[in-house]
Amino acid sequence: MAFLNSNPNAYCFFGASHTPRSFLSAYVISGLVYSISTFLIVAPKSFWFGYFRKNLKIVILWVIFIGIFAYLSAIQAFNVVLLEDYFHTLLFPPTSWMVVSILNLIGFVTTTNLAENQITLDAFSVEVQPACLGYEGVIISLIVLSFYFFFNRQRLNFPHILLIYPLIISILFFLNSLRIVVLMMIGAKISSDMAILGFHSAAGWVELLIVLGLSLLLVNKSAFFSKVSTDFTFDFSKNKIQLVPQVLLMFASLFSLLLSPGFEWVYPFKVIIVGILLWSWWPNLNLKFSRQLFLPITVGVITFLIWIGLVPVDSTKSVFFATKLFSVPQWGVLLWISFRILGAGVIVPLSEELAFRGYLFDELGDFLETHFGKYRAPIKVITVLLATSVGFGILHSDWLAATLSGFLFGLLRLYRNRVMDAVIAHSVTNLLLSTYVIHYSAWSLW
Repeated sequence: MAFLNSNPNAYCFFGASHTPRSFLSAYVISGLVYSISTFLIVAPKSFWFGYFRKNLKIVILWVIFIGIFAYLSAIQAFNVVLLEDYFHTLLFPPTSWMVVSILNLIGFVTTTNLAENQITLDAFSVEVQPACLGYEGVIISLIVLSFYFFFNRQRLNFPHILLIYPLIISILFFLNSLRIVVLMMIGAKISSDMAILGFHSAAGWVELLIVLGLSLLLVNKSAFFSKVSTDFTFDFSKNKIQLVPQVLLMFASLFSLLLSPGFEWVYPFKVIIVGILLWSWWPNLNLKFSRQLFLPITVGVITFLIWIGLVPVDSTKSVFFATKLFSVPQWGVLLWISFRILGAGVIVPLSEELAFRGYLFDELGDFLETHFGKYRAPIKVITVLLATSVGFGILHSDWLAATLSGFLFGLLRLYRNRVMDAVIAHSVTNLLLSTYVIHYSAWSLW
């Protein structure tokens, strides 16, 4: 496959220049060999034959879905830039019309420049880029709902459930226009920094999560969509409670970003809220201390060295951060930094490790044990390590350093089966990083 990819004659199968059939055949055959051998690493062929016989319909649906997706990924018309231009041409006129209509309705005077994709309120002007038109949120919502509908198809009413799709598209389109309205009002009347650097970054995710949550609630409570009404209850049994601090931390971070004028001044409130939850639920979190701290501390130091080695300091962001931070009285600076260190050294390590090296580690391990328990135990362990590490990396902007850090914390969790070891290592890393940030004014690392 590497040879075929490097060959200029095999550049694009479905593009303008067609590939000879020999290359196409060789590529498909090598891809099948690669895929089959990967499956056989996880379990022997006897397992897969039995699985395919029992789940033939599901397998056929997945093959069709993957085939369509692969074809769309290959053809030139699926180019991301062309797709964004298409959505922008389609969605900007109605979006700008709705934004201007809402602003005019509540008494604001606006102007629109369709050629430049701009909407102006007073002296505050925004250029509506393709990503700001909400189509990404629509795609994410439809994918999430489709997976949910597929795995819960036995208790859902078809084709009634398909009406959710146009409903979600319409709601998200309206809410996205409303988001731009609020952004422009904040930028024109309160602070342009708060609008662009805070609200703009977080409002879309808050909107998406709320719509998805309400959609699932509607699907499960409505007799029109569901054969059996399902009561939503908060299940804190077993280790599910370990996931709650991280979920609360993520929601608090989103709402904190909504109110931030380019700087997270409300960070202390986030620390207090999550800290109260951890304190009140501490007896149920199943965290056990150990006096053997040498290994966790050593892993924490190594992880710190990896982080500063892989993540360069952004001088522009550091200057911006310092300008904002030191614009307040000294007592305010000391108070904010104190809460930042408390959050980095205690709250974040506890929340993230309980979620990734606690809940997800155990849940994924149980799932693999149930489905592949009698085959390839080392592969199961490696799968859990990699999945939780990659998930941990995706949560952070510096994904490579975070993924490697998550892998080391995962190994530590495996060694003595203690989540607290990973928490201590994570805490050591963050405290050393905080010391480094303050000493060298490397504020972008925060």
